[in-house]
Amino acid sequence: MASTYLVEVSDDSKTGKIVLPLSRPAIQRPAVQFVFDVLGQDPDKLVAEHGLQPSDARLLAHLREIIFTQEGRELVIRDGVEFEANHAPLDPDAQLEEYFLPRPDRPGDVHICEIEVLSADPDRARFRQMRAYQVMFALHEFKRGYQTTMTDVDTLRPLTEAAEAKGLLRFDLSKTTFVVTPAGENAYQSLIAEAQELIRRYDLFSDVDIGADPSEIRFGSGLGRDLRVPVWELNGINPFRARFVLGLNDGEWDALPDWPQRIVSPRWFDEIFAPIENAPAIDSLGRPLCERVFDAGKAELQGAPPGPARSGIPTETYLDGGYSGAYYRNPFIDNSLWWLLFLA
Repeated sequence: MASTYLVEVSDDSKTGKIVLPLSRPAIQRPAVQFVFDVLGQDPDKLVAEHGLQPSDARLLAHLREIIFTQEGRELVIRDGVEFEANHAPLDPDAQLEEYFLPRPDRPGDVHICEIEVLSADPDRARFRQMRAYQVMFALHEFKRGYQTTMTDVDTLRPLTEAAEAKGLLRFDLSKTTFVVTPAGENAYQSLIAEAQELIRRYDLFSDVDIGADPSEIRFGSGLGRDLRVPVWELNGINPFRARFVLGLNDGEWDALPDWPQRIVSPRWFDEIFAPIENAPAIDSLGRPLCERVFDAGKAELQGAPPGPARSGIPTETYLDGGYSGAYYRNPFIDNSLWWLLFLA
């Protein structure tokens, strides 16, 4: 019996879903080729070729508008657009065939790949980033043995459903709470490893004393400034994510009794990200100086003993600040692959 390959394409606004049958040769090409050769086609032509409903042309046109922009005669993928396949990041260079999963509930030998287009719209990107942090926090708390209550089950439902969809959490009837799955355990350990790597490589830059001569750079004097944010930026690291990951690693919020209510509050995110918003940036210091600081730090770290297990981020100012809307004005949208495991 010949196998059937179906790709289901939708966008993160949940406008609708298109189901396209593909041949075996078509799925043995790089995923990015599918994006251009199929989703980049004229919608009416695609409807005719695949025997779709005429109404599907509108959804295809919507997807095409989200994904592509025109540069001269060429279609290019918009900056910030990303793709997920079966709730995991889609590698554009991998063969699309790798993402098809068998569906024994369907008659015949059917394999399906669910592709979601994550738009570059700033509001939706901010929502995805916040949801990623919320799911990270929930995973951390359930890892610690949190017991759900009747008062927080509805508050947490969007987060637990997102985590269940990724296979990170499951509901344990015998314990009447969510427990971390093996996949969730792996993701959590990756999170902690990421934090430890940030500490080892960048904690040195939390105390940088630059003398009157910019070539005079000292670390750990107790008189310097925290320059981790511009150094993170210099190395392509999302400062907001770094701050959040380090906070989880340090157990900064482990004593919050009302965490389910806190993490769904935009104000709470504004408060914990205020130090990032107010920190020096590359633009204010100048890239040449940031590069000199980073080079001096690398030289300082050569032969140094392992760094501390905690980040040393001051925490006393994070939970009592006023509402500023900073997270919504200027988020650093993270393009690394790992955090996409937590997208809603």
